[in-house]
Amino acid sequence: MKQNRSGRRKVAAALAAASLAVGTIASNILTEDGQVQAASSRLEGAIHDIFPESYWAGLDALQAEHPNWQFIAFETGLSWEDCFAPSDKAYEHEMELARNLIPSSGYPTSWYSTEVEGAYSWTQNSWNVLSAPNWIQASQEAVAYCMDPRNFFTEEQIFQFEQQTYNEFQSVEGVEAILSSVGSYWMRSGEESDLYYEDGSQRVYLTYAEAFVKIGQELDISPYILASRVIQEQGSGTSPLISGTKSFTLADGTVVDGGYYNYFNMDATDGGDVGYEQIYQNGLREAYNNGWDTRYKSLYGGAAKLAETFLKRGQDTFYFQKFNVDSSSNRLFWGQYMQNILAPQSEGRNTMKAYQEAGGLDHSFVFVIPVFSDMPDSCPYPTKDGNPNYKLSSIIVNGQLAPGFHMDQTDYTMSASGSGFSVNVYANAYADTTSIDVNGVSMKGKFSASIPVQEGSNTLTITATAENGDSCVYRIHLDWEEKNANNGMDGSYVINGYRTDGEYLSNVTPGTTVGAFRSHITLNGGASLTLADDQGTPYYDSDLIRTGTIVTISSGSTVLAQYRVIIYGDISGDGKIDIVDFTYIKSQMLGQLSLSGLRAEAADIDGDGTVGIVDFTYLKSKMLDVMDIPQH
Repeated sequence: MKQNRSGRRKVAAALAAASLAVGTIASNILTEDGQVQAASSRLEGAIHDIFPESYWAGLDALQAEHPNWQFIAFETGLSWEDCFAPSDKAYEHEMELARNLIPSSGYPTSWYSTEVEGAYSWTQNSWNVLSAPNWIQASQEAVAYCMDPRNFFTEEQIFQFEQQTYNEFQSVEGVEAILSSVGSYWMRSGEESDLYYEDGSQRVYLTYAEAFVKIGQELDISPYILASRVIQEQGSGTSPLISGTKSFTLADGTVVDGGYYNYFNMDATDGGDVGYEQIYQNGLREAYNNGWDTRYKSLYGGAAKLAETFLKRGQDTFYFQKFNVDSSSNRLFWGQYMQNILAPQSEGRNTMKAYQEAGGLDHSFVFVIPVFSDMPDSCPYPTKDGNPNYKLSSIIVNGQLAPGFHMDQTDYTMSASGSGFSVNVYANAYADTTSIDVNGVSMKGKFSASIPVQEGSNTLTITATAENGDSCVYRIHLDWEEKNANNGMDGSYVINGYRTDGEYLSNVTPGTTVGAFRSHITLNGGASLTLADDQGTPYYDSDLIRTGTIVTISSGSTVLAQYRVIIYGDISGDGKIDIVDFTYIKSQMLGQLSLSGLRAEAADIDGDGTVGIVDFTYLKSKMLDVMDIPQH
C-alpha cells in the first residue's frame, strides 16, 4: 500500500561516531535547480541534552537496559500542528485523503475518519473503501497516536526508529526468524523457490534468508529490514505480483504473459480506481520496466530502489518511510513508502523479534527519533467505539419539511398554526443507532411525537447523538399560531400499485417521473404528498423517482407515513439502471467494497436478504439487454 507520487531530491546523510558531547549531523539536499539546502538536523549526545523532557522517561529506561544503544534526535523543523492543519502553510499535511489508511475492521471506530472529506458517507452510513480490499481513511486521532514517538519507547516497538544500515551481526538465522513467522513459503530451498542469481553461466540458488543477507551486504541495507518489508507487502506469498504467472498489459496494449516479479510492491497502486486488478497491472508493469524477470532481480532491484528513493533521502527508518516529516523535504508528508499507518509498528516488531531470537538485542543499534515543537502532553490510543453517525435525513414539523433542509445545516426558521398548543415533530436519522431528543423527549433512529408549544416564538431543540457519543444539535425557531380549525386532521391516502413495508416503498418502474409517481397515490381530505431527496430538496414533476427518494404523506400537522423508495438495480440512486450500478455490484462481489443501507437494499434484487451471485447475474443480464430487473 503505497503512495503513487515520487520526488527527485537527493540526500547525502553522514552519521558521525557516537559522542558524549552534543553534536549536529547535517544532511544536505540537492534541489531540482541544483541548489544545496540544509536539511533538518540530527543531534547526538546524552538523552537529556538532545530530547524534550517528555521523551526522557521512556528513553532513559531503554538506555538503562541496553547501554550500547544510541539515540539520535531528528529535529523535524515542524510544530505538531503543522502536521495536521497547516492552514497558513504552502505545503500539504498528513490528513490528505488516502494518505493514511487502516483496515476497516478490528479497531474502535475512533480509528476511522469522519472528518476528512471523502472518507465517510453519512447518507450511506459507511466508510468509503479507498484501496482494495478494505482500507479506509484513518482518523486524525489515530494518525496522531501512530506519529507520536513517545508511544513507542518500549523494547518491542523502538525498532521502528532503527537506522536501516547493514551490520555484520545481522545473520541468516536472524532473517529466518522473521520469515518463519508467516509460513513455509519463505523457508523453502532455493531450488524449490526458483530463487537464484547468475554467476557467469552458472545459476547460484539461495534461500530467501540467504538472498536478503547477500543483498543487504552489497547495498548496505539491513537484511532484517528487507525481510520485514517484503513479508509486510507479500504476507504468506500468494500474491500474483510474485507468482511469475500473472499476465499484464503494457501502456501500448502489448500483453505480457507472466514472467515478472515485484516483491516490494513498487508502484503497485490502484491509482484511485479501487481494485486488486489495477494494483497487479501497475505493479507488474513496474517490474517489466525494470527488467525484474527473475525472483532475485526483483528482490535486488526493489531493495536498490528502496535505498535510492528513501534511505539515501534520509528516510532511513520504518517511521520515516511512513511519515516523511523532514521540513526541508520537497515532498514533505506525501513522499512516503506506504499508506498503512500500522506498518512501522508491525515491521519494527518483526525486526526486534529477529534480534531477540538471535540473542542480539545488546548490539550497538542506532535509533533516529523525530522531535516536533509544541507537542501535546500525550496522544493516547483511540478507544471510543460505536457508530459515529449523528446526522439527520429529515425534520418535519406539522407536515412541513424544514425549509432548505440539509443534514449539515443546524438552524431553521418556520411558521405553523393549528388547534391546541402542540406540534407534531417527525425526525429521521441515517443510522438506526442514533438517539434523537426533541425538547426532552427521546427516541432512537426515528422520532415521531407531539411537542408542547406556546403562542408566538418557540425553539425546538433537536439533539442527535451517535452511538459513540458524538452529537449534533439542530434548532427549529418556530412561530406558532393557535387556530381552532380542524386543520385537515381527517386526511387519508391510498397507495395504488406500489408495495410498502412500513419503511420502504418499492415496485416502482425505473425511469418513473415524479408526476407519474403521484398518480399512484390517492389523497383524501387534507392529506398532502411531499417528495424530496435525502438532503430535503423537493423534486419537480419531471424529475425521476430514484432509490432513496423520501415520500412523506401528511394531514395537516400530522405525518401519516414516510417511506424511502427502493428501485431494485438502481444502486447509485440516480433513477436509472446502468453501468454505474453494475460497477457497484461487481466491486461488492470482488470484495472491494461492502454495500450497506439503501445501496444494499437496492442491490438485493432477488430479495433473499443478501447481495450475491444471483443479484450480480440479474444486473449483468440487464447490461446485455437480455432481461429487465424485476421490481417487487
